Amino acid sequence: MCETPTAIAYATHSITWPELLEPEELFLPREQRDIVPLLAQGMTHPMTAAELDRPLNVVRAEGRRLLVDLGARSRGHVVKEALQFQLLTAEQVIACHR
Repeated sequence: MCETPTAIAYATHSITWPELLEPEELFLPREQRDIVPLLAQGMTHPMTAAELDRPLNVVRAEGRRLLVDLGARSRGHVVKEALQFQLLTAEQVIACHR
């Protein structure tokens, strides 16, 4: 399932890649980092919870914290910020198309 248009547009260079920032400038707990590639691939919270074998309420809470910690307003904005901080690669985004 790859339904995050922003992620696909960045991965295929259809839109300009954001300026890269140093990953060390941002601290995200592992629980939030684990969510990033799945979110970029378009997974829902229930799908992410199943994939990571975590309770749904925990995944939802981590997803909310991820938006706050990245200063993001939407899933697409999370993708942009994750690419910028090098938490996500184009390969991770397009992996579900293979």
